[in-house]
Amino acid sequence: MKKNWINNILPALVILLLAAACRPADHAHHDLYTCPMHPTVVSEQPGTCPVCGMDLVRQARDGEAVEITPALARTLQAPNEHVLASTSTVRGIFKAMPLTYTAPGTVAYDTRALRTITARLGGRLEKVYLRYSGQPVRAGQPIAELYSPELMTAQRELLYLVQHDPGSDLLAGARRKLLLLGATTQQIENILRRNEPVQSFTLHSPYDGYILTGSETPATIVAGTGDPMNAGATTATSPAQTRLPREGDYIARGQALYRIASANALRIELTLPAESANAIAPGDSVQLIVEGQQRIGTVAVIEPVYRDGAPFVTVRVHSPDTKGLRPGQIIQATFTTHPVEALWVPRQAVVDLGLDKIVFVQDNGTFRARKVTTGIAHHEWIAIRKGLTSTETIAAQAQYLVDSEGLLNP
Repeated sequence: MKKNWINNILPALVILLLAAACRPADHAHHDLYTCPMHPTVVSEQPGTCPVCGMDLVRQARDGEAVEITPALARTLQAPNEHVLASTSTVRGIFKAMPLTYTAPGTVAYDTRALRTITARLGGRLEKVYLRYSGQPVRAGQPIAELYSPELMTAQRELLYLVQHDPGSDLLAGARRKLLLLGATTQQIENILRRNEPVQSFTLHSPYDGYILTGSETPATIVAGTGDPMNAGATTATSPAQTRLPREGDYIARGQALYRIASANALRIELTLPAESANAIAPGDSVQLIVEGQQRIGTVAVIEPVYRDGAPFVTVRVHSPDTKGLRPGQIIQATFTTHPVEALWVPRQAVVDLGLDKIVFVQDNGTFRARKVTTGIAHHEWIAIRKGLTSTETIAAQAQYLVDSEGLLNP
């Protein structure tokens, strides 16, 4: 009976095993779909990502290889070799372009023609007539009223000699002493006519020009006695004062009161970008606009300057007509140079990496970074001196293609 049971059951088990072996496994062909941007999104059916809306893509099966096509190979290139992008392109234009620059500037003074008004004696300023920087002054114009003990003593000596010894040689010496202290001949005659000393003397400017800022005027301090009224005290130079003299100030002998810039020795200083230095040369003509009036100037000196982390150029211009100019005036200048023949491309097509400048040249659907040598920059254009031809196509917006890590560390 046991043998009959085995004979009946065994064929059924064999049939079940064979059926299970022939049936394909459900998980072998069970595909999963995921979002390229959000790998955590997984679905058993094709569809769209609930986060970003992108189409879900099928995950690779075990052992499935990815076919490397030429198009895919280009996308796998390092960013310092090829860049795959969809962007507008341009070609360089070889032409002679006239260069026109507009530059701001100011009227400055010629340091070779500075004049200084110094005090011939110590005292107290009772009145001051020059009150602000840039104020015009004429030769012979009153600049201050000064009370000085030394002047009072010199006046009394003169009056004493006139009354008691008018024929003495000392009288001429007393007159000469007052002249050396800064008194004019007219002031001495007024003293003799009044027959009494005056309390304060008027100081006059010996020069024409414009008053400079007080910060540029060196000051002096009185040493030794501590008495600023003592004109005979030893004086020592102190750091530059920060303001112009005012009423009530005490001054010492030899103190510089004002610095005057000559009205006939003014110059114009303009500021231009550093890349425009090669387009300008001494002797070039410049059109100037000062308070709505046009003038003509000539480039005299071009000085490269590096300040506050940025390079630029200071251009010194001389104008034959300085009438009406004064230090500190705002100038608008226009340069028009001779046409420059070069291969010109838009500035946006060139990327400045510091030591190197690159463009992205189109190559079989991708862009290859290439080092170039640039020249003059003018408005929205820049000249290419080496590294590019007019037949090659480049990306118009090169900055969007830059992978700084790949370009700087190839």
